[in-house]
Amino acid sequence: MAVTNRNTSVKPGPLTGNMRSQIDIYNVTLTRDTLGGHSAAETLYMGGVWCVAENVWGKVYYLDKQRTYEVQYVFTIRYRLGITPNMVVYYNSKRTLIIKTVNLNDLNEWLEIHVSNYNSGGERG
Repeated sequence: MAVTNRNTSVKPGPLTGNMRSQIDIYNVTLTRDTLGGHSAAETLYMGGVWCVAENVWGKVYYLDKQRTYEVQYVFTIRYRLGITPNMVVYYNSKRTLIIKTVNLNDLNEWLEIHVSNYNSGGERG
């Protein structure tokens, strides 16, 4: 009889069958024009990524450069390398900014993406 060492206290990631939503992840690059102004260009990084979308109940805040961001959604996807807080996520035609990414259990299996609202003035929050 084989004995296995399993750590049952570790919360497993969501099963693939629970991924019922899709998100598009865009890379944002700022370019400077000849007059010294900046313009943002979005290029598709990953489209149609299946995820578990959780609307955050309550308030989870992150402080960054004297601004406080309220997390609106947490998306859980299969682990993908290269997703950074410099990107935006479109979910149900709504544009949100990535605040933080979390590699669940550091196993490179599941990735949580915490996003915040996006105001039309270009500010987070």
